[in-house]
Amino acid sequence: MTIAEPVTLLTDYALALVSGWLGWKLCACPERQLSRRCWAAGFIALALAAFLGGTYHGFAQQFHPFLHDMASRWVLFALALSALAAGVQYGRWALHAHFNHNDLYHVIQIGAMVLFYKAGKLLRDARQMP
Repeated sequence: MTIAEPVTLLTDYALALVSGWLGWKLCACPERQLSRRCWAAGFIALALAAFLGGTYHGFAQQFHPFLHDMASRWVLFALALSALAAGVQYGRWALHAHFNHNDLYHVIQIGAMVLFYKAGKLLRDARQMP
């Protein structure tokens, strides 16, 4: 079995290991704070995503170039929109007293998730290409 991207696989696995360990340490704190448990869940979710990403980069077949390029473009647009949403959240920009920065962030992030979905729909395994 050939590893397609060995360095990416190793760095993703390292990210998974460190994130999982830090998440576990946050969760294991004796104070039992809800805020710490939420942060721990985020770290553990990142660990799982990094592990899956490393597995993909190491062992997945190559995608058809055209579909991969289109999917990459949708991902870039989605990331840009997510960055905008993060800026809204960080800057606490609100459109109205009853539509605050949290609400605006959610609406923008919904758009980003639709773009991520569009990217995902374009992906195909090399074995399944016509």
